[in-house]
Amino acid sequence: MKKKGIMTVTNCNAVRYQEATDLFFCDPCYVITHTIDYLDQAWGDFCSLMFDKKNEHDYSKEGTAFIETPNGTAQFLYASTAYGDGCYNVRTPFKQDGYEAGVDAGMLSVWTLADVKKIHPDWTDEQLRYYGVVIRGFHGHVNPDEEGNWHGIECCTDGSDEEEEYECDRCGCEVDEYETYCWSCEEYMEDEEGDEDGW
Repeated sequence: MKKKGIMTVTNCNAVRYQEATDLFFCDPCYVITHTIDYLDQAWGDFCSLMFDKKNEHDYSKEGTAFIETPNGTAQFLYASTAYGDGCYNVRTPFKQDGYEAGVDAGMLSVWTLADVKKIHPDWTDEQLRYYGVVIRGFHGHVNPDEEGNWHGIECCTDGSDEEEEYECDRCGCEVDEYETYCWSCEEYMEDEEGDEDGW
């Protein structure tokens, strides 16, 4: 465990919600904002804790962080994405407000909605959807893996959810995305057409 200012990080990389809980899935920099006075230094402290070379644990990959707020302690589970910034699809078996999480700080995080409201009590549903994905009534485990993919909340940041295979319509072997037939089937069909034309 490491502490600096109002931020603390630990090496816990999973959380279990026993009861139905509303969650917020987002880049943590959207919640730890510089527009609130007491959070002015919080993001800098969080980053310095993650990348401190004296750390026994590599907090830059994943962990759980705690923020002391006037409304109580808020916590979030975080993990680096596989390839940094971008937009990532989010899927769960629960009701969702939004289906894509944007990333500007190279990481994603999961918070309880109640903890987000400790920091931003005035955020509307529209603002929440703008900054991330609200998941209603979630229960079960959430954990990121070493590749930056999340389980429980299904979110792949390494592109593994986008790898789609395309098959030849005639023989079923793999072809490129915009091809209908493989090269051997195309040659075969051209030969067949030639025979029909009397060649």
